Amino acid sequence: GEEPLILRSVANLVKAGIKEVVLLTGYKHNQVEHCFNDTIYEKYVKYVFCGDPYEVPLNTISTLRQAKDSINGLFLCVHGDILFRPTLVGQLYDDFSRHQSCLTISVSGRKNIALTHARVIYDNKLQVTKIENYANSNANVWIGVDLCRPYILDNYCGDEQKNQLEFTQAILSNGELVRAVLYQHPWIHIVVPSDLKKLDW
Repeated sequence: GEEPLILRSVANLVKAGIKEVVLLTGYKHNQVEHCFNDTIYEKYVKYVFCGDPYEVPLNTISTLRQAKDSINGLFLCVHGDILFRPTLVGQLYDDFSRHQSCLTISVSGRKNIALTHARVIYDNKLQVTKIENYANSNANVWIGVDLCRPYILDNYCGDEQKNQLEFTQAILSNGELVRAVLYQHPWIHIVVPSDLKKLDW
C-alpha cells in the first residue's frame, strides 16, 4: 500500500519545476506505467521502452542512446532509485546558467549509504578533473543527478557499451567543461525498501 519509489521520484522532479519526464523502462515496464495511471503526475510522463535487461545488455548510456529522439534540449539525467530534495535541481540549472558547461554533476560530502558511488575530484573552481571508480569513501560522492547538454548524446553515446563512468571520463578526456555542484542536504540511494526508513528528512 505504500507509494511506489518511481512515483515518489517523479513527484520530486515535478516539485522542482520539471514539466516533462521521460522514463526509460525495461523489465516489468507495464507495472511502471501502471503506477502513474489516474495520478496527477500522469500528464508529465512519457515512456521509452529500452528492452528487457535479461535479454539485452543495458546500462545508463545504452538506454539514453535509445531515448535520443525523445530528448529535446538541455536535460536532467536522474537515476530512479535516488531520492533528494528538489532544491538540487535548481542548483544544477543555476550553475549551468553561469558556466554553460557540457555536463553539470551533483556531488555530496554528506555521509550516506551509497558507498558504491564514484568519487569526484574537482579544483577550487568546482571544475571536475577526474572521477574515481567506486571509491570506498563518503567524501565527494557522485550522486547521480546530472544536467546534460543534448549534443553529448550524439558525440559520446556511441554503439559501444560504455557505462556512465566511462562516458563521463570520455567527456573529460576530450577537454569538455564538466562542473561539480556541491549538494549539502540529505539524499539516499534506495537499494532495498527498508532503506526508505533511513531518510532523515
